[in-house]
Amino acid sequence: MHQNRLRFFEDLILLGKLTGTAPAAKSKKQHPHFNVLEMEREKAAVLQYLRDLDFHFYNEGELIWTVNAYFRRVVDLINSAYRFIANNFADLKKCGSPYAPVVKALQEILSCLEQYYGRYMNLNIDLPVPHEIQLKDALVNSFFSFKAAAEEANISPALLDIIESAYADFIGAEDYGKTSYGRTFYLSSLITTLGKLTPMTTIAIEHTLISLNFNSPAFLNYYTQKLPEDPAALAFTLKEINQTTAMPGFALNPLSPTAKEQLSAWLSHEINYLANYSPGTIQPAPKNAAPGPKIMTTLSVPQLAHLLKLFTDTGIIVHENKTELLEIFTAIFRTEKTENISASSMRNHYYNDDAAIGQSVQGFLKMASDRSKGII
Repeated sequence: MHQNRLRFFEDLILLGKLTGTAPAAKSKKQHPHFNVLEMEREKAAVLQYLRDLDFHFYNEGELIWTVNAYFRRVVDLINSAYRFIANNFADLKKCGSPYAPVVKALQEILSCLEQYYGRYMNLNIDLPVPHEIQLKDALVNSFFSFKAAAEEANISPALLDIIESAYADFIGAEDYGKTSYGRTFYLSSLITTLGKLTPMTTIAIEHTLISLNFNSPAFLNYYTQKLPEDPAALAFTLKEINQTTAMPGFALNPLSPTAKEQLSAWLSHEINYLANYSPGTIQPAPKNAAPGPKIMTTLSVPQLAHLLKLFTDTGIIVHENKTELLEIFTAIFRTEKTENISASSMRNHYYNDDAAIGQSVQGFLKMASDRSKGII
């Protein structure tokens, strides 16, 4: 029954597509199939029906299904009418097409649905194209205003790049009709909250991203890489994250675990590792024994870890216990900048594939290969 309430608009748009005819703009004269007064009457009837929709259903499940069916159908009709206007995404306010009033009438119906039944709405439904165009400009402007303030406050450039990546679909996008209500609402709320931070600091932004469930893999990796290897400090960070209030069902990536859950699990594992790790067969040196000299390498820690991984992956070095092997390397090597290489840093770089590091190591290997050819 609910689909018949939109039949007038469905027939009007279908007729326009088939015949190329359209109602006269701002005219009350009779059109062969339509006039403005008739559209206003139909719109008013649909709005009244929607306002009373919850009285027609005793089962909430049926109401939710009906509401979302309306949402999808109205969005489809708006997009169809909007594309029919001029085969482009022109500004409705500047558009003289006779179909502009049809789009506006459907937008009123959509606004009624959002106002009365937004709590039942499936947030995976895509925004209508006119809405997306208007919101895109607002979101992009808000983001760059925040970015300018953040750069002035000396916020970490790496962190700003990660946040900007979430808005990549809006910045410079020309393909519309593929952005959901949920994602738009999330990004709008995120940039509004970030823009209001006072004072604006890197720590404040990080805490806000966690509380707003910015569960981007890039952000989670950024956050964990900068943590110390002190169990006490990690325990305090874990306490702070576990006590962070996060909005349920609100996330950058709704299908992934929350940022709070992922960081909490990572911190728990790291604390447990640092507290309980035993070097296995490596015997600790006597307390009074002088520490042995370390081998200095011109490689950086990431390059050393990558080279070690190449040796183990190719079978040049064979050692089943990778954790123990990493401990050995950190114990006997030092770099030009790092006297004591941490096991955690070595481990992170060992398991992290970085194309730039790989290319730099290839250069060293080529140099060694050329040297070997010279000897032969």
